Amino acid sequence: MRVAVGLGGNTPQTRDAFKQVRQSWENQLDKVQFSSLYSTKPQDDLEQADFWNAVMLGDWSGTPLELLEILLTWELQSGRIRNPLRPKGPRILDLDLLLFGPLVLTSERLTLPHPRMSQRAFVLIPLLELLPDSLDPRNESSWSLALTALGDQGVVMAEKTW
Repeated sequence: MRVAVGLGGNTPQTRDAFKQVRQSWENQLDKVQFSSLYSTKPQDDLEQADFWNAVMLGDWSGTPLELLEILLTWELQSGRIRNPLRPKGPRILDLDLLLFGPLVLTSERLTLPHPRMSQRAFVLIPLLELLPDSLDPRNESSWSLALTALGDQGVVMAEKTW
């Protein structure tokens, strides 16, 4: 199944964590692709450093929950600590399962497509770089139209190849 994973983080170690993810996932996913790297202004918790964001595409042969568990394990191994007092605060690595082919899923553990991706330019811009004609599988609406409806969220391409 073709999957899309969002990468984010905003600590001094984030760029190294991204490179480790890239090296490892090139061996775990088939037909892997990475978007450019983007710099993004914080969206929810404004008193923190800018974020790095990218999207990774690849073919995955397991289940969505298996992939989610691997992503969460990667976050932990990179040193991510979830602060319940500041859930949108600084983090070394955030890996979000955005899309799992055309699957629409709502469960206690996982919602697909990612429930807030249509509100996040830092997800849609790199996703559309890789999949310019992609549609929301919930309603077949264009992700590019969703992006057009968003205001400027401070997303700037930082590096084409990283």
